Amino acid sequence: MRLLEREDELRQLTALLDAARRGLGGIAFVEGAAGSGKTALLNALRAHDDFRTLQATGGELEREFPFGVVRQLFERLVLTHPRRDQLLVGAAAQAGPAIGVGTATPVADASFAVLHGLYWLTAGLAEDAPLVLLVDDAHWSDAPSLRFLDFLARRVPELPVAIVVGARPNEPGAEHELLEALQDASDATVIRPAPLTATGVRALLGEDVNDDAVAAALTTTQGNPLLLRELLRTLANTPITAAAVTAAVPSSVTRSVERRLARVPEATRRFARALAVLGDRRDVDVLATAADLDRLQAVQALITLKELELADDDPPRFIHPLVAAAVAEPVTTNARHALHRRAAEHLKLRPGAEEDVVVHLLAGPPLRQPWAVDALRAGARRALTEGAPEAAVRRLERALEEDDGRHRYELEFELGRAAVRAGDPKAAERLRAAAEAPDPQLAAIAIEELVAVGANRVGEPMTALADALQNALERLGPTGDPDLRDRLGGHLLNAVMLDSRLAGRRAQLLDRMLAEPGTSVLSHIVFQAGCGAMPAGEVRRLAAPIFTPGPFKELRGIEHPAAFWAVVALIAVDDDQTPDAALKDAEATVQRTGTRLGSAFVSYMRAEWELAFGSAARAEAHARNALELQTFAPDTHVDLGLRGTLVRALTLRGQLAEADAVVAALPAEVGHWGALLTWPARSDLRMAQNRPADALADLERMQPLLADYDLRRFPFGHQTARHASALIAVGRADEGRELAERELEEARERGVKSDEAQALIALAATRSDPLELLTEAVAAAEHAPSARVQAEAHFARGAALRAAGHAADAREPLALARDLATRADATVLANQAAEELLAAGGRPRRVAVAGAAALTPAERRTAEHAARGLTNREIAETLFVTRKTVEFTLGNVYAKLGIRSRAQLADALES
Repeated sequence: MRLLEREDELRQLTALLDAARRGLGGIAFVEGAAGSGKTALLNALRAHDDFRTLQATGGELEREFPFGVVRQLFERLVLTHPRRDQLLVGAAAQAGPAIGVGTATPVADASFAVLHGLYWLTAGLAEDAPLVLLVDDAHWSDAPSLRFLDFLARRVPELPVAIVVGARPNEPGAEHELLEALQDASDATVIRPAPLTATGVRALLGEDVNDDAVAAALTTTQGNPLLLRELLRTLANTPITAAAVTAAVPSSVTRSVERRLARVPEATRRFARALAVLGDRRDVDVLATAADLDRLQAVQALITLKELELADDDPPRFIHPLVAAAVAEPVTTNARHALHRRAAEHLKLRPGAEEDVVVHLLAGPPLRQPWAVDALRAGARRALTEGAPEAAVRRLERALEEDDGRHRYELEFELGRAAVRAGDPKAAERLRAAAEAPDPQLAAIAIEELVAVGANRVGEPMTALADALQNALERLGPTGDPDLRDRLGGHLLNAVMLDSRLAGRRAQLLDRMLAEPGTSVLSHIVFQAGCGAMPAGEVRRLAAPIFTPGPFKELRGIEHPAAFWAVVALIAVDDDQTPDAALKDAEATVQRTGTRLGSAFVSYMRAEWELAFGSAARAEAHARNALELQTFAPDTHVDLGLRGTLVRALTLRGQLAEADAVVAALPAEVGHWGALLTWPARSDLRMAQNRPADALADLERMQPLLADYDLRRFPFGHQTARHASALIAVGRADEGRELAERELEEARERGVKSDEAQALIALAATRSDPLELLTEAVAAAEHAPSARVQAEAHFARGAALRAAGHAADAREPLALARDLATRADATVLANQAAEELLAAGGRPRRVAVAGAAALTPAERRTAEHAARGLTNREIAETLFVTRKTVEFTLGNVYAKLGIRSRAQLADALES
């Protein structure tokens, strides 16, 4: 078909393809009224042989088919691709269910995981040849497919991929926000084909047509190409005059179609109505059954429609959506419902037609049939796996209407669970209804799911949730599923931990659960022990049953993260190895499954490990990464904890202005557990700003909360010794000495060398001759697994030696302090040690402003993944960025480190 007056539009689309050939992908959005030529423009792009063209068309009925458009784009190609197994690896494996190919590990945040997987599938396909994705009639696309196109459009500039989307404006029922987002994507080209001019109309009608006829045609059709072609069809073999045009004008396509259908047998009209109502891509058998025809009649009807130039036959479809709309227009509501019912009944036993059955069920009224309930529930499960929770909600709401009451509680639970993942505000209401189930196990898992509905929000009262969890435990009884009982016990202990008003109840629960704890409850017991007086060796032995099975090797251990309480406890007692091994398992699991939520939490825990035993720069990088991934869950305790972790890392690195800005953005009144996650960090910052009175105020505010929770100390940051130092700094030396002495005694009894060293450093500040205590501090620190704690001890001793006039003796510990602090990326301490060393007559090398210390957090994070042997793609999948971002970042890393290859990375980072 010749394109008239579309040269400018074709130039813009050609420019899009030219850029994609150079690896600079983009998106074009072709918007126009029905019949304006959008489809013809998209079809013109199929002629570029150097591109692999993937094409899909939205259908009015198929809006209820999650990822239906995506499946049209990818399914056939992936199924027949010679590298199919290589395409669906890593993060791309999560795309499998959405395109009907393979399975994937279910994750809580499946929506993001599937989008992430589809991106990597697209990137993998684009390695063979540049891609052009053509999506026509996007106003009828399902929402999950549009979300993918939006997700891809914002990353496509780094891929050899062109996206071209065609849609009508203001179409009723369309996903307008998602369509607008596509138009608003960075550098999107928006093309709105103009009506044909008189010149174009003349070219279409014929150069010998007089001006009056051209003017009449232009006026009556408004230059719409489809209406003009219908006009030509109507006037076939008739002289084209102004009078003939006026008499024959197709004011709507409906009149033209009606005239043609009036001349065919009733069987053909019935088949046409079935095709129009049931939508494109339905096979002849389904259409025959729905139209109450035998197969031979249906085949003959399709032949007739093709001869009338109304439909194509492979697959059966009308030549244009306007033609289908014209045929469907006179069909009554009852007749439509009957067509869908017959189609659903025909397809219900056909393997592979499950989604089609659901679509037809949703298009009509409830059938009140058990098989319909089963089909809708199964469809909801598929939708959840594919990352389309909104579709699952609609299917389960309909299943409730279909049900006769026998499955009410199960459906309420399934609906509530889907609603949680969809962010539906009615989720809690559905789950509470399910919690009334006579079956105590169903009621218990409904309550467990209810935990996910905002139960981690800062300041949220936990009493109602705690009561519900405790009631569920009591209903299950001692003979209930032990794994479920343990999970509920862990959730209950979480709930009473987050709300300090319930702290007394927590102590009672722990006492009650001590007899036979599962791993979730045991993790809380270990946490309590690690923050109490129990010796470190006993804490490790108590935690052994939690970590011996490898709780984080499976996604379940991360999505039900009770074991992380035990990780924190082991960090508090100087065990660097067990948490490190557990976190490595967790990092491998989140990389394998592509869960953003899990990755955020694991990065949070890794940041804390780095602060305790590793590098402040790596801690900063992990905390930033977690915060980027955690943006969908603001104002939670995890969010507060992450900000506190970031503040402590920034403070150690001397970035006090940024740390102050993070603190300023924290809620004014946090309270409860959230206070313990933020006040210690703010206290560290205030001490670094030489504001000890403010630091002390925060530390003293912590003490009543710690007492409420029956915690002897906070697990991170040696806060008891810091408290003693703050007391001494504000002139309350006696109180500071007493606190430091008590902490020293307890640290020695517990066998926690880092706490012992910090207590000795604080205590030394109260002595006129601190050297003996600081020598003890160095000895204790040497047995602690923290380079930073060792650096602080050596620095304190070296500074004391210089102050006592022993400059020569001070140089060795000060040089060691500088080197250890540099290794731990504790920039402030490294600079202080360098200044003291200079004052002691040493020649300190300048603290690095190049090399590893000069890397940004993102550069360090990327470099360390590369040093561990991950490919660029694996790094990009892990960090949820594009491959070109990784390549660019590594280029910067190589330049700063003065190296040329990956093989040199590990040594360069260590140096």
